[in-house]
Amino acid sequence: MSQSKKLVYIVDDDPMQIQMMSDHLKDKFSFDIRGFSTGEEMVNNLPNKPDIVVLDYYLNSVQAKARNGAEILQFIKREFPTMHVIMVSGQDSMEVAVDTMRYGAADYVVKGSNQFVRLEHSIEKIFALDRLHERVGYYRTLSVVSVVAVVLIIVLTIVLAVAGVI
Repeated sequence: MSQSKKLVYIVDDDPMQIQMMSDHLKDKFSFDIRGFSTGEEMVNNLPNKPDIVVLDYYLNSVQAKARNGAEILQFIKREFPTMHVIMVSGQDSMEVAVDTMRYGAADYVVKGSNQFVRLEHSIEKIFALDRLHERVGYYRTLSVVSVVAVVLIIVLTIVLAVAGVI
């Protein structure tokens, strides 16, 4: 990927998971990656506006009163609706996956043998979609400018015709 360095947060109460995901993503992309063991710790760093948050579904094993991943996801989407969040979980449950997508997750990745490849593909899709949205915005702006230019030409032509210049 050739874009500028992206900021990615990885939130998991298992430090080994943070390290493995971080290592894999650093091998594949040029990311600035920051790991957090609780959602609350990550939330305190959200003003830095990460490009993607990789968020574990179950987070409360480190601190008993810590919010779980679903609660953190809902908070993120409420406060930063355009922020991309990929949920990861050891639960291969359709219900959990549907819930996280309903709450606004960009994708749901099950931890296991292919989680790193799935995570990588999910990130690539997110950035491809972002590039597509940028292009759509560019073409939308271009079309508005074109319409304004045509209207100005028509108005100028009418004014010149009424003035008897043409």
